[in-house]
Amino acid sequence: MASNATFAEVAALAGDPARAGMLHALMDGRALTASELARVAGITPQTASTHLARLCVAGGCSKSRSRGGTAIIGWPRPRWRR
Repeated sequence: MASNATFAEVAALAGDPARAGMLHALMDGRALTASELARVAGITPQTASTHLARLCVAGGCSKSRSRGGTAIIGWPRPRWRR
């Protein structure tokens, strides 16, 4: 179970409209590229990368690479949604 401090940190990060949009897009369990998340949030891919770095430092997202080297970002589904 996440601590209150961790939850508060993620909640603070989600307070930014662009990050909130990115998180919302990831909540259905699909993994998306940074470019796809940028489109959803209405920001540039460079800005999306900065936001994703902050979210990943908070410990929520997972990164992997496709064969083409594109970063794929995922957010684990909450246990209550499984």
